[in-house]
Amino acid sequence: SSVFTSTAGPSSSVFTSTAGPSSSVFTSTAGPSSSVFTSGPSSSVFTSTVGPSATVLPTSSPVPYRVCRLAEQQISPFSSSSPSTPYSLLSTSCEHVVFKASDGSHFVEVFADISKSVTAGFYQYGIKYNRKLILVNENYHITNRGVLGMPLQLIPGGAVYPGNIVLVEGSDGFTLEFQTVGFRIITALNKLEIQLSTLSTLAANVQGLCGDYNGDFLDPDMTDVQVPDREFINSWKVLHFSLPVRTACRQNTSATADPVMTVPLPISRSISQRIRSRRLQLCYEIRGRPNIVFNLVSDHCLSVNALYKGTRSFTYMEKIAILSVDSEGECQEILIDVNGCQTTFNGMVTQSIKAGSVVVQQNRKKIRVSAPNCQPHPTVMWVLCGHVDGHDLLDFVVAKGGRLAPTSHGLIGQFWNVPISIDYLRTTRSGLKLFAVNVTYPDTKSRIFTGELHRISWNQPGIPCLYAGNANGGPVAEYQQNNDPVIMGHYLNYKLPALFDTKYQYSQFNGSCLISGE
Repeated sequence: SSVFTSTAGPSSSVFTSTAGPSSSVFTSTAGPSSSVFTSGPSSSVFTSTVGPSATVLPTSSPVPYRVCRLAEQQISPFSSSSPSTPYSLLSTSCEHVVFKASDGSHFVEVFADISKSVTAGFYQYGIKYNRKLILVNENYHITNRGVLGMPLQLIPGGAVYPGNIVLVEGSDGFTLEFQTVGFRIITALNKLEIQLSTLSTLAANVQGLCGDYNGDFLDPDMTDVQVPDREFINSWKVLHFSLPVRTACRQNTSATADPVMTVPLPISRSISQRIRSRRLQLCYEIRGRPNIVFNLVSDHCLSVNALYKGTRSFTYMEKIAILSVDSEGECQEILIDVNGCQTTFNGMVTQSIKAGSVVVQQNRKKIRVSAPNCQPHPTVMWVLCGHVDGHDLLDFVVAKGGRLAPTSHGLIGQFWNVPISIDYLRTTRSGLKLFAVNVTYPDTKSRIFTGELHRISWNQPGIPCLYAGNANGGPVAEYQQNNDPVIMGHYLNYKLPALFDTKYQYSQFNGSCLISGE
């Protein structure tokens, strides 16, 4: 056996469980009690003493633990009877609070990215312990932010850290144990398991997707929930944007390689007062597919396309191609490449150029393009070169689009200068405000979809966003009503064969101009 001992008080009580033919005993005293857990066959001894010796009781007197397990998009909640009945997470994604408990002196919260599939490897999750933070990413990397005052390292046999925290490596993962409160979390391939001792002082106040300690379900307002339905699951969605485990739900999903489109929305005074802002954006993801060109804006004299790169689950915009008809009736080609944040104008590398009424200006990582679009006042666009989570990517924004025609199209262009109305729907139990977005076109059926109000967007952090749609602008699973697709048609209706091509199903480009120099 392996004995890990740490003492910080006058006496001890023992929490014990068995996980194999032999045992490791972790003992600590932190006031009136200490903990003993068994977990493996190794033989190293780690001892830290800051008080009288702790008492190790025999492993033949185990204290039971109750278990909550996250695996295969299912939660098996805590239960007084074992095993518990799992429930489906219904293809939910983003961070959710899986476990949350407090005894007045100690606080523990586990939040995890629950979008993983059974074959995805390790779950990404974070542990808040007494207002400090430990993070575990999908590559099996542990980051400590102030909990222990030192790096966490997986070493043979395990290690004890200050605060009665034990880290032990297993055959396909590791166990992180908080002995003072009788809590541990086991990380293994395709599985996350939370264990809480029946003697833990946290047991009386447990919440989250795991339910309470007896297998009942409570929302964040401590309201009883009979069935863990979609609204219950959504009530534990993480809505603030300080989590570093994974970018919070629908916040800057370009950070996770799902490009986000943003469009300003007109709002009434009543909506402005309700959201406490004079400005509002529509934000939606278009994950797309790698190695495909998609149209972002298509109008009579302006076309903007984006080349996607990555994998099916990790995409970003690598190149932006802008084709503009100038005041002389010639087409000017502008290409921005994320590699080196390089801008070319009709094939020539440049940082600043004016050709007739088309103007390009580059300031380090920001490129401003002003194009007339056959109008006396130009359409102004920005392309931003970014670097997020180790990946270079581009973001495209229409800054001034008042001269785009109401018939303009594209994944972004279709929302400019068409009637859009915003109506408040309701506030969920978790405090999330929902709004109906009604987009009206003169010659097609209106679309109504639900937008969730969040206080952040990537390119303009001070402007709140209504986040809507699924990963490709289609209907989401969370809402039954007001759930039309965000974009017209299917995202693959917007693909083109090459960067400067203009013809696709919804194309509005007139195609009558000549390429400059021909």
